[in-house]
Amino acid sequence: MAGVVRGWLYFALPLALGALGACNFHVEAAGPVTGDDDAAIVDAPPAPWLTGFAQRKSIDLQGRSTSLVGFVASIAVDADPDLVGATALTFTAADGQSLLPAELVTFDPASGQLDAWVTTTLAAGGPTRIFLYYGTGSAPLTASPWTPRYAGVWHMTRGGTNNDTAADSTLLHDAKATGTEIPLSVPGMVGEAREYDGSNDSMSIADPPDGSLDFGISSLTVGLWVRVEQSVGPYDMPLYRGGANATNGGFDFELGTGGWIAGFCDGQATQITPSFGQETALLHAWHYLVAQSDRTTNVVRTFVDGVQVTELAFPRGSINSSTPVKFGDSTYKFRGRLDEIRIIAEALSPDWIAAEYANAAQRAQFVTFGPAEQQP
Repeated sequence: MAGVVRGWLYFALPLALGALGACNFHVEAAGPVTGDDDAAIVDAPPAPWLTGFAQRKSIDLQGRSTSLVGFVASIAVDADPDLVGATALTFTAADGQSLLPAELVTFDPASGQLDAWVTTTLAAGGPTRIFLYYGTGSAPLTASPWTPRYAGVWHMTRGGTNNDTAADSTLLHDAKATGTEIPLSVPGMVGEAREYDGSNDSMSIADPPDGSLDFGISSLTVGLWVRVEQSVGPYDMPLYRGGANATNGGFDFELGTGGWIAGFCDGQATQITPSFGQETALLHAWHYLVAQSDRTTNVVRTFVDGVQVTELAFPRGSINSSTPVKFGDSTYKFRGRLDEIRIIAEALSPDWIAAEYANAAQRAQFVTFGPAEQQP
């Protein structure tokens, strides 16, 4: 896709970024940013400035009940007139100078549309401040926000030949489709998503020989945003890595005309299927579904929209699998939209999962932009 920067923030952006206006970029529940968004901070003493930039905005991220170290926050807006014409962007901590790891997914300098992910520590209680610097020229290289805890991160934006690829932001596990199996690119919960037709659409990742998508008896958290208007059958699978029965080791999500569940199987005799809820309560809206295997307490859990729904004992067995990872399955067909898929090699805390949900679904409350500031 012309103009998409795949990588970390090293923005020398005179690439063909104007082409991003054709990407149907969309951020659910977000609107244009104005300079009046946070008048309370206008008179705050200015922090030191990052060399090479004359303009910036403060961004306050909603505090949580616990401190979340290394949280990767979505910073996304439909349009921001202050960013129009920018060719360089970067993020710093509250000191105004310490660079933060960040990924630019898309940016359109013609409208100021922005979709980026930034690593910071969300403070307990009050808000966490960071700064977005912008201007012309170039910006310093920053690290990836996706640390080794992230086994895979798929924004589900268009990519590859004929839109057949959903890139993995960890740079390890791109998902690919073939022939007529390619799901369409459509507006998503954050940026673009993929829409599956309920016929044969599927994207897959071959089983990595290095075991980087195997978790054995280690903890695991899997999350995705999904929107379904009408299920195809009783076991629609937006994500499959085994786990469909007691001898099929791995994990999956099974959403269909009955209950929506996650599956965790050890490939021997143990299959556990914690519930997300009934289909009728989950149609016609975006939902953030998270399934988790916590090996410190030997339980599996499910969360819907940041709230824990189910906890069941999972006492034994490896969930390794030799099957490909599939987003959408051509056998257990899936119809609906998929966005922001994560596979994480640990059991994230409930507060972390709730923060991820709020960051996307309650963006206006979670992410507060201050007015444009000029260097003193």
